[in-house]
Amino acid sequence: MKNAVKGFTLIEALIVMVIVSILATIAYPSYVAQMRKTIRTEAATELMALAQAQEQYFAQFRTYASTVTAPEGCAGQACGLGRESGMSENGHYKLSSNGDAAAYTLTATAEGTQEDDLDCRTMSIDNAGIKRALSASGQNTTSTCW
Repeated sequence: MKNAVKGFTLIEALIVMVIVSILATIAYPSYVAQMRKTIRTEAATELMALAQAQEQYFAQFRTYASTVTAPEGCAGQACGLGRESGMSENGHYKLSSNGDAAAYTLTATAEGTQEDDLDCRTMSIDNAGIKRALSASGQNTTSTCW
């Protein structure tokens, strides 16, 4: 009676490892790109919330806020949009406001690992609701980012 050989040979194991490595090499860049794209929604969400806060600020003070953060001990108009931090909720974007009596522009600039998102380095919205986005090289990428 012949003994049956059980298990894998070293060659079979190496072939499987090579195939898995090739698949990982192909899939990882797509995964990272998709994660960056997903994180962009954080900027869009924060900008829309700040735009609403700007309109509330305007209704109360008849001018737009020029700052996102509230300085310690502020009161009334000096509090800007009242945020404790100038960063987005998960820290992927730095938020800023440029406002005066007639108009405002809110901007989200990529920070940390999100800076690798070369397509949508900055996203912005103004008082007219016009959305803009710029790549790292300064090209208009609004349709891609928003």
